[in-house]
Amino acid sequence: MDRDREITRLMNVIRVTAKMAMRLSWMGKGAGAGPDAASFCAGQYNKVIARLHELNPQFAPFFQPLPENSSLSVTGMACRLLSSYYHDSTRISAWMDRRAERARRAQARAAYRFGRRFARL
Repeated sequence: MDRDREITRLMNVIRVTAKMAMRLSWMGKGAGAGPDAASFCAGQYNKVIARLHELNPQFAPFFQPLPENSSLSVTGMACRLLSSYYHDSTRISAWMDRRAERARRAQARAAYRFGRRFARL
């Protein structure tokens, strides 16, 4: 998988994890915000951090894995910090991917229309 695309996907996982952790911490225990939800969110964060360390070794000093017993609010804050670190680069690469896809589709449409014109003759 392309490195930039993988980082974009990892950042999507981090954004969803941050949103989930922050909402569950605000809602309290009644909404399923027990210790298993907190350990799941911390585990997701740690898996993404481990993969980012593999992709980018100089990344190591900035973000460290969280303990499994971290609270939901701490996990949410850590996810938001990590997401903000990569925000500009992933947004630009995703924009370039979308732009290239639109150009490819426009070329395909033009080729299809061009072929239909000559098929009528």
